[in-house]
Amino acid sequence: MRSTFAIFVCLTCSPALFCQANEEELTSHARAAKAAEERGDYSSAIREYRSLSRLLPGNAQIRANLGIALYLNGDLSEALAEFQSASKIAPDLFTPHLFSGLAWFRLSEPNRAEGELIRAIRINPSDPVAHLWLGYVYMALSKADLAVEELKSTLAAQPGNIDALYTLGKAYLELGRLETEKLLQLAPDGGRAWQLAAEQCLVRGDQSKALEFYEGAYRRRPDVLEIWQALENLKGSPPAPSGGHVPIAGEDDRFQKAREFQSLSREALEKLGRMAPESYRAHEVMADAFAAQQKNESAIAEYLAVLKLKPDLPTIHQAIGSALFRTGKVAEAIAELEAEVKIQPRSATVHVELARALLVAGKTDTAEKELLAASRLPNPPAAAFKLLGKISLERKNYTEAIVQLERYTQSAPKDSSAHYLLSRAYRSAGNRTAADREIALSRALSIDAKNRTAAQQAMDTQQLTPAKSAIDEQ
Repeated sequence: MRSTFAIFVCLTCSPALFCQANEEELTSHARAAKAAEERGDYSSAIREYRSLSRLLPGNAQIRANLGIALYLNGDLSEALAEFQSASKIAPDLFTPHLFSGLAWFRLSEPNRAEGELIRAIRINPSDPVAHLWLGYVYMALSKADLAVEELKSTLAAQPGNIDALYTLGKAYLELGRLETEKLLQLAPDGGRAWQLAAEQCLVRGDQSKALEFYEGAYRRRPDVLEIWQALENLKGSPPAPSGGHVPIAGEDDRFQKAREFQSLSREALEKLGRMAPESYRAHEVMADAFAAQQKNESAIAEYLAVLKLKPDLPTIHQAIGSALFRTGKVAEAIAELEAEVKIQPRSATVHVELARALLVAGKTDTAEKELLAASRLPNPPAAAFKLLGKISLERKNYTEAIVQLERYTQSAPKDSSAHYLLSRAYRSAGNRTAADREIALSRALSIDAKNRTAAQQAMDTQQLTPAKSAIDEQ
């Protein structure tokens, strides 16, 4: 963030500031603040800006500078107070709104960050940093379509911005995932759903499974030439293509949109790889792709390369921890997730993931502390309440188990296992009527899950791979 600081902060006081205070004293503090900033000594810079602020309490720029120094020192709440004061004095000052947005984002409050960054962009519509961070915010708010527009604005001003390119690729990937969900809702057993599942299997190198899905796709959509061609490539002698099949209304459109977004994602990430092949973002692209293919050791190696280049990058220790957990290295996973908590102490998702690993390691009390910490943060994942419910159930605290599991099922009503746990809790608490209701729900949802097509189940458990060609080159 030091480069951002240098771009936006006025490091010296203008002569106009000296009319109400001793010029020599002001100049001394301003120079000391600048020198402290240049050497990264933000504690000293804060002290000097506080002195300046006492001498000139009505100066918005000094308060903004103090806020930015606090922000860079990690004192986010104090920084926000200074930005708020600066904005009251000068509502049209750009930097307080920009850095308020950054601070709220780091505090895991994307809704508040959104408003501040929108205000910043209204003041300075061409600023690429504000557009970039608003793109991050929109991704956190699951508004990938809006994120795309902000990231495009950043890239229009800074075509070589690797952070914007990486996030743009992820935004398109998310849009592709959403279109896939819509396809599965519209035509869960349609030929296009089977085709998409086949393509994802190919990306992961599973030709046998891909052939199975392509054959299923062909049976459902013999009119689609590209399915026949894919079978020919894999099998060598597929049936001759035939027409006459009527597709489900909207099926082809949803499929094409999902594929288009996947293509746009690959295009952005491949451009990043060509532009900066040794950058931390290029290594992250490779790591993400390996992780999606379940190539955990390769993914970990790439994530470690990211950390060498960018030790404080959020989510990387978390990604390593997840990969280690998948390979059964629970103790190592815990260490990585604990490292991520230090970087993102207000990320509820990280606390929950750490708790899962702690539970597997038999550290129930510590896991509970992590889950309670997650539950007190903004927008905690529903999984926190399910895990708290399971812990309470194991401790025979049935009243608390019911509270937590009911809270979970409000967010995830189709989780059959949660309804089963609730039935146990209700039965143990003596509420037979509620227990019978929950066990009936659990059974109905389990039957529904079993009745889903193979293509649906495959797509449910697979993650769209961000950069197929990057893996192909390995």
